[in-house]
Amino acid sequence: HLLPGIDDGPKTWDEAIALCRRVAEHGVITSIATPHLIDGVYNNTRSRLRGLLRELNDRLQDAGIPLEVLPGAEVDFSSRHALEVTDELPRLGNAGAVLIEMPVAVVPPRIADRLFKIRAHGLIPVLAHPERNEELQRRPELAREWVRAGAALQLDAESLLGLWGHHARACAETVLRAGYYHAIA
Repeated sequence: HLLPGIDDGPKTWDEAIALCRRVAEHGVITSIATPHLIDGVYNNTRSRLRGLLRELNDRLQDAGIPLEVLPGAEVDFSSRHALEVTDELPRLGNAGAVLIEMPVAVVPPRIADRLFKIRAHGLIPVLAHPERNEELQRRPELAREWVRAGAALQLDAESLLGLWGHHARACAETVLRAGYYHAIA
């Protein structure tokens, strides 16, 4: 969440630049902006993000901050852009993956079919912080099913630190030990 004023990330350009400066100070030279895309709440589609990313990168260059920010979004699983796999669905770094936010309380119905549909469009669905999903916390073996259905799983490092609660931490550790995570954020 590096882009200002479009979701629950930074509110102003000054806050966005300060956040990017901190990211760069840790040695990161490329980052992907992942604002929320929730239909009717945060309509952060590809076309909406394009100009904001260009402006952010211009401001970073002007400020001498050695960080390039690429496009992406954290797409709500029920977004029409994910369900229909529209051209407005933001791809991570404009490449072949899409970051999908898992619901917290339930597993979406027909999740394997939805994952297959995204894969059929040549995209890899990356499930963000699945360890926060209460059903996965009760049944960690679901992670294997989601990976078999074509998903990649992204672990939220804060889950391992216990910042999302004991259940998320235990689930994250179980899924990590089983070898089902593909990325960490």
